Amino acid sequence: MEIMNKKGAGQYNRPMSHLLRSTSIDNLAGHNFTWTPDGNTYWASVQQIGSVDVEVDNRLQTKTSAKVCLRGWLTISTTDRLIDLNFGETYILTSVYRGADETICEGYIW
Repeated sequence: MEIMNKKGAGQYNRPMSHLLRSTSIDNLAGHNFTWTPDGNTYWASVQQIGSVDVEVDNRLQTKTSAKVCLRGWLTISTTDRLIDLNFGETYILTSVYRGADETICEGYIW
C-alpha cells in the first residue's frame, strides 16, 4: 500500500518554537493572555498561501496566510502560537489537524 503526501525529513527545514497560552487575571483590565515557550524546538515545513483580512483594534488589516506542517503528532491548539526561529515570524493559528505523520496548522503571520 502506498502512502500519499508523506514528506521526507529534509522537507521539514524550519525550526519552530511552540508558545503555550496561559491566562492571568488583572483586577483592572480583566483577562490578560500571555504566551510562554514549552522549551522544545519542532521541525516544520511552511507554505505561504495568500492574504487574509484580520480585525485588529476594530480595523481590518491584511496578513499573509500560511500552512505550517510540523513533524509528528503534537499537542497544539488554536490558542497557541508558533515562532519561526530562522525568520522571527509569529504564526497565529486558526485551525489545527493531523495529517500523515504530521500536525498541520493553518493561520497567518503576525
